[in-house]
Amino acid sequence: MKYLIPSKGRADSISNTIQLLGEKDVKVYVSKEDYDEYTKFVDKVILNTLPLGTHGMGAIRKYMLNDNRDLDYFYMLDDDIKYLVDLSEDKVIQIHDTKHVKEIIENVYNMANDLKTPLFGLNPTANPKYYSDLSLFSFSRPTIMGIGVIPKYLGDIDFDPRLLIFEDEDFTLMTKLRKRYHVLDLRYHFMDKKIWTSEGGCSTLRTQGIEKDCKTTLRNKWGGSVGKKEGGQFILRCPF
Repeated sequence: MKYLIPSKGRADSISNTIQLLGEKDVKVYVSKEDYDEYTKFVDKVILNTLPLGTHGMGAIRKYMLNDNRDLDYFYMLDDDIKYLVDLSEDKVIQIHDTKHVKEIIENVYNMANDLKTPLFGLNPTANPKYYSDLSLFSFSRPTIMGIGVIPKYLGDIDFDPRLLIFEDEDFTLMTKLRKRYHVLDLRYHFMDKKIWTSEGGCSTLRTQGIEKDCKTTLRNKWGGSVGKKEGGQFILRCPF
């Protein structure tokens, strides 16, 4: 098992995420032009370079997936994760213990492995008002904010390199199309910085023009009902 972290522009802050997850279980992927800067803060043993021309999250995740197909499973995470939260208690609890975090990920992996589905994850939202003890798990919600993958069940499921963003929503739909379900443990959520206020990372790709183009790609691929705008956000809807 490995945590796979694509990173850009956060060489001096990614150490917090690595420390939370445990360095021996982490692989960091950066562009060749950023490599030297990252070696100042990240051990070269866990630092990997992306091929030239690998641009956008779809292409980056596609490369990372194919670079790790020999693993039993892996978990893709953002490079600005601060801690894990438990939403199932009376008050939201922060989890900073590396062993505890890994046990939670392993538990969801075991569920997905038993179900023979290649995709698993945690709650995509940290808002406790959307959590209920009557619904601990989901088999249909989009797998974002952390993507767990079991390569042996993938078949032809892969990330779409045309998508600079929304690649995780597309990957969820591919899994539903081929396997009909995936699994999310809604009790937990990885907390990171807000995408619009955090420098570096995926925030370098999020412009209104790119979002519009990627939504168009999704609708051309899956049909016009694939997403809707709700409260200023793009909400994925399964079209089948």
